[in-house]
Amino acid sequence: MAKVSDKNVAPMHQKKGKFKLFDKSLITLQDKNGKLNLFALMLPVFLQCIINNMLGSINTAILSNYDSTIITAMNASNRIIGTLLYFCVLGSAGLSIVLAHALGRDDKDVINNISMTAIIANVTLGVVVCGLSLALQEPLLSMMNLTGEIMENAKIYFSLRQIAVLLSVVSSCFAGILSAYGKVTSSVIIGVGTCVISALVMWAFVYTPLGSFMPMIYNCAINSIFVTLIGLVAYGFVIFKNKIKIGRKFNFKYVKRLFRIGVPSSITGFSYAMSMLLTTSIISMMDVTYINVKVYCDTIFGFVSYLGYSFANAGGIMAGRLVGAGDYDKTKRLYRQNFTIVLLANFIFAMVVFIFREPLYMIFDRNPNHLTLILPIFLMDILVELGRGTNHANQFMLNSVGDVTYCTVVSMISCWVNAVFLSYIFAIVCGWGLVGCWIAFIVDEWTRGILYIIRWHSGKWENKKV
Repeated sequence: MAKVSDKNVAPMHQKKGKFKLFDKSLITLQDKNGKLNLFALMLPVFLQCIINNMLGSINTAILSNYDSTIITAMNASNRIIGTLLYFCVLGSAGLSIVLAHALGRDDKDVINNISMTAIIANVTLGVVVCGLSLALQEPLLSMMNLTGEIMENAKIYFSLRQIAVLLSVVSSCFAGILSAYGKVTSSVIIGVGTCVISALVMWAFVYTPLGSFMPMIYNCAINSIFVTLIGLVAYGFVIFKNKIKIGRKFNFKYVKRLFRIGVPSSITGFSYAMSMLLTTSIISMMDVTYINVKVYCDTIFGFVSYLGYSFANAGGIMAGRLVGAGDYDKTKRLYRQNFTIVLLANFIFAMVVFIFREPLYMIFDRNPNHLTLILPIFLMDILVELGRGTNHANQFMLNSVGDVTYCTVVSMISCWVNAVFLSYIFAIVCGWGLVGCWIAFIVDEWTRGILYIIRWHSGKWENKKV
């Protein structure tokens, strides 16, 4: 079994009551399979989130000036596609966790063979899910209350995007492999690079004659396929360059292992995405243009949680390696450090966004009726982000140590009872509109976060095997 270097183990005489925001012994971990550094893992993910969202915002802003009906069609379609994608990546969802644990204990058999099994499982599921979604696209899109030109554009975009989905299921496996090895910088460069290309192509479609050869909705779908293919090739090149073994055969004995971690983890994401999909459907009952209002707000609020999310993600990767090496004491101290950092980051950024809410929102929408809605929403989102930080910090740690089933159960119950049911009650029945939805989001995030805290401190995760 590989052990974490002694120089990174906290001395036995360290006072338990003493706490540092950044404990030097928790910043860098070293074992036979490489070195992991908290900031080296966090910073690339943070930059990727920021740049991706910024470039995505540029795409949205470009298209919003071109035709708002296309934006509505794409936003509605992407909600559904993003939800269905969780079914396609069951093989990769558990890959990074299982591989990280194997690297921690230096299990050569798993390290050399599990990746190809995950890739084949992903592709198989992707073909099935994409086929079913194409067959059911009419009822799926009808859930968003789309009609007329918006519905026709949504059908075109939804159909063509399935090609990008199939390409992305392989990319997700490659990204999971690089994450387990701590090579997140390469993933970030690829992610940022493809987003830059996407923004440039979209600009060319809107502002140059290049976009006149086909309707804009086709151009948007083709752009998505093009950049996904570039990303896939780039991931493959990085894995080849770093001489990372992915195996050559499908090994059925690893499928159960992958799915034991991956299925609950994917179900958690799917449940949350589905709840957001239905919440968007509820919002469309009030006014279909409110779909765009929510998307614009979500785009802005995404910046709030990125730093905290990045620290939570980095802490999860390190915790997986520590638990694989059997160092539970250091895992607990890492949890305490990351939890504090994530909450502070989310609170600070939430306050900044609240202060500058109007100029930020007006980048996307200057509708005076919509501007009157954002004050209470931006104020309540401070509570949402604190709950989301609690959720992220605890869920990443629990997932990384293998306690994914509990997270799945809690997430599913909270999403459906709080995010969906309460959104309908508060927004439609009580007539509180978008404010009612955000109250439901507060309840959802805090319910999950508090239950995850209770689970962590119960210590039951220590008995989980990956």
